[in-house]
Amino acid sequence: MSTRDLARFGQLLANRGQWGENRVVSEEWIDRATTPCGIEAGYGYLF
Repeated sequence: MSTRDLARFGQLLANRGQWGENRVVSEEWIDRATTPCGIEAGYGYLF
């Protein structure tokens, strides 16, 4: 993954799954991915 791709992924997360006018990822997935799991407080979907 290039730094530009990683920046785009971060922007997608910041926009809660919205890219322009298109919904790319559900807000539910964003919430689950960015909420720490019960096992290890630093991980939400392991990234």
